[in-house]
Amino acid sequence: MTGLLSEKLPQPDGRGSLRTWLKADAYAKRILLGSSTANPWQSISAYVTWFAQAQNLTKSDVGVISIAEVFDRQIEQEGGLATKLGNRKKAKVAIRRLIEPENARALLNEVLQAVLDQTSQPIVISIPSPKAWLYHAAQLAELDTTEIESDDIEDAAAYIADLLRALSSHSIAGILLEEAEDDSSWSADLVRYYRPLLNVAQHYRWSPILRIPKDKSIPEDLAQMFDAVIGNIRSNEKVSTGVDVSLQFGQNMELPVLFSGEFYFIEIEEHSLPEKIAEKIHAIQKAA
Repeated sequence: MTGLLSEKLPQPDGRGSLRTWLKADAYAKRILLGSSTANPWQSISAYVTWFAQAQNLTKSDVGVISIAEVFDRQIEQEGGLATKLGNRKKAKVAIRRLIEPENARALLNEVLQAVLDQTSQPIVISIPSPKAWLYHAAQLAELDTTEIESDDIEDAAAYIADLLRALSSHSIAGILLEEAEDDSSWSADLVRYYRPLLNVAQHYRWSPILRIPKDKSIPEDLAQMFDAVIGNIRSNEKVSTGVDVSLQFGQNMELPVLFSGEFYFIEIEEHSLPEKIAEKIHAIQKAA
């Protein structure tokens, strides 16, 4: 990692050099592994090779490692999450069981070290937000999500914070918390329950980044809990803003001009054509 991500993120006062942030997991899996559902976590070398090739595809200014999949794959191998709960059939137990397997944690640690050993760009860990990961775990365990309460979200944040502490030896640049894209029940007030996780990020000087659901917004006082907020929003006077232009990028629409403190965030659609993607990325990075 070269420097702190917080130093690269564009600020309302004009500081910061980051202009484009691309995320392309499904696209890179399809192009490089033959299917968007392929598993790059087969081994340390398999992941590192795939990651390096994926970065070469996108030329993103930030490297993103999405870690939730490694736990899903491990639970699948162990017979499913429902079998791990016993009589304690609660969502907060489900997420704790989902992210506790030592085999998955060991693989993740070794992959992180291997990636960091051969890159100079900022590496960010992408995880579902505490709310999104809690609901995902509940669905894997076939639980009723209507019974989930705000206290369960705070407990989930504490369990995820414990997972992040296990990664503290690595020079990670930031943590990207991703809300479910179409979460109509999401409220900005929920981020107050993420505090245990944000405290860990602050302690290790990892920039916390929040990606909010499509067509949602967040007030400035809550946005300031993060170093940047990504979404269908425009410049915030207090924090760096990732303007999600994934739709415009995919449909060849004109992108909005960036204001001070803003950068483009683009998640590349999995069925995109490589020759078109390379051309468009080059044009955007040149103009941003």
